[in-house]
Amino acid sequence: MARLLAALALAAFVPGLAQGADAPKPTAEALAGNWKMSKSASPLPPGATAVLAITADGKFTMVLDFMGKKTEIPGTWALDGAKLATVMKGPAGQEKKETLEITTLTADELVTKDEKGMVDEFKKVKAETK
Repeated sequence: MARLLAALALAAFVPGLAQGADAPKPTAEALAGNWKMSKSASPLPPGATAVLAITADGKFTMVLDFMGKKTEIPGTWALDGAKLATVMKGPAGQEKKETLEITTLTADELVTKDEKGMVDEFKKVKAETK
């Protein structure tokens, strides 16, 4: 189960597309929010969901919900133009570093592409109350 959750976390954060030269550069404020994965090059298992909770101070939490069990995976991020450098901590404490390209960022949609060209799409959602 731990390996499956780690694989889900890694698959869930594999985003990006190339922005045009005239496209505005992403900002921390525009990136901040809760983003639910809507489409992925590495799809989640049926019934699983992944929500990326990004804060403007350079932190995020990937919340995976699978078979009624929620797992939170913390991480940090830094933005350099359209490049999003991330460091995630897996369930066993291992770190995964990745640089993603933000290809689309609107008020409702986030699309990223990883170094291998794999694209993930997210839709903005309201934060869950605990």
